Amino acid sequence: MPISSSSSAHRGRGTSRVLGRAVAVLVTGVMLVGFAPAPGASAAITGSGTLTLATSGSAAQRIGGKRTTALVETTFTVPASTPIDVAIQFRAGRLSSGYRALLTLAGDGTVVAKFTRLRSGRQTTRGAALALGLDVQPGDKIHLEATVAAKRTVKLYLRAWKDGDAKPEHWQLKATDSTSKRIKTSGYNYVWAQASASTAPTSVDFSADAVQSFSASRAAAIGMEQPASSEVAAGGGTPFTVAVMPDTQDETLNASNPKFANRTQWLVDNRAALNLEYVMHSGDVVDWGWLVPSQFDVAKTAIRKLSDAGIPYALTIGNHDTAAVGWNGVAGSTGYGGSAYASNPECPTRLGAAQCS
Repeated sequence: MPISSSSSAHRGRGTSRVLGRAVAVLVTGVMLVGFAPAPGASAAITGSGTLTLATSGSAAQRIGGKRTTALVETTFTVPASTPIDVAIQFRAGRLSSGYRALLTLAGDGTVVAKFTRLRSGRQTTRGAALALGLDVQPGDKIHLEATVAAKRTVKLYLRAWKDGDAKPEHWQLKATDSTSKRIKTSGYNYVWAQASASTAPTSVDFSADAVQSFSASRAAAIGMEQPASSEVAAGGGTPFTVAVMPDTQDETLNASNPKFANRTQWLVDNRAALNLEYVMHSGDVVDWGWLVPSQFDVAKTAIRKLSDAGIPYALTIGNHDTAAVGWNGVAGSTGYGGSAYASNPECPTRLGAAQCS
């Protein structure tokens, strides 16, 4: 049936209005799709909650969407019963996989940080553990910020501080994972806690303060202490510390002397505050350990604190660390303890004449 021009024009105007409404709805829908996160994607899920722990038990709660790299900040309240571990878990396809930025809250109030990788429920440590130099008591709040970045070489970073203290200006602990077992795929973020076999049933209050997407380059740069303008002008970079330890020989004479071990433990505990990059020993680590091997045991116990914390160090060989220095304070050799053995009258007895030159 022919349509009159007036009917056609009316229908055209009606069609235009319908199309206009449809386009408006479509544009609005596109805008909503553009701003609304897709289910299970990168939406940040923050808030607070409680993890209830039985003795030797663990608990977890998801706090973020699925990401490869995320920056997460949480706050944990120290429970009445310790020791416990608390952590942020990254790249968790399921709860039995991923990386954990983990704090151990010990019964004496100390806090130790480390990273672990979790595959099929088996947890292995990545990098060295670090004593943070914190003293926490039940009811204290401790903040933990961490990120896991990159794929070819996975990079892990964390820093932690007590509520009321200043946030550290740089990452306190770093580790990498370039092994074939590294986790390269995206996953969810969780808060996680576990009680030890000696911990009474307890609960851990937490809040997820920030969960946001991140990049590997920003993770490497964030929180690095900025040099003063005068240092920049002079061409300087980020300030750091090299510690020097001289002549610990007298501290190795008996195993009950705690000074050597206390010295290295202090460096470990204050690593972050000092931005400690290296430790050098200028020699005379022991007194005459070749004659009294237990002196080396005392030294090894102290130095192991540096190696366990992943702090690079070097030991210089002093004369007391060699057979050039011998017994002192015994009949016939008093006064020769710091001298070459060639002039020590005890040398032929202890070493034989052929060794005394």
